[in-house]
Amino acid sequence: FWYILVPVCIQSVALPLVEPLPGILTTEEVEAPEPLLQKPKGDPRQYQHSVLENGLRVVNIVDPNTTQAAVAVAVTVGSFSDPEGFDGLAHLLEHSMFLGSQNFPERSGFDAWLAQNGGSSNAYTAEEQTV
Repeated sequence: FWYILVPVCIQSVALPLVEPLPGILTTEEVEAPEPLLQKPKGDPRQYQHSVLENGLRVVNIVDPNTTQAAVAVAVTVGSFSDPEGFDGLAHLLEHSMFLGSQNFPERSGFDAWLAQNGGSSNAYTAEEQTV
């Protein structure tokens, strides 16, 4: 399972709210968000949950007072899931996740876009998850 959390996250991409990330989500791909009622006491932000067509669960934290956005993605697979004889495979996949995509075909296109918009990224592979 993958999770996206905005703006509370373990691994974050902090961006000034200049423009939307090109081509990431459309309203057709997301079911209507449902409010999440379990949240920290005294937290005035709104929490919403949606599931994309591909099964990706998305949590959106709405804070009208913030000036930045953040995204975290976690996969419940880490180094303990490496097949025998393929030590480091999860770590290799962590590094290859951002080496080009449909929206950012150049190897460093996503990182360049982040830097251009004042953001950054980071990741790590633990025993049971990759973030």
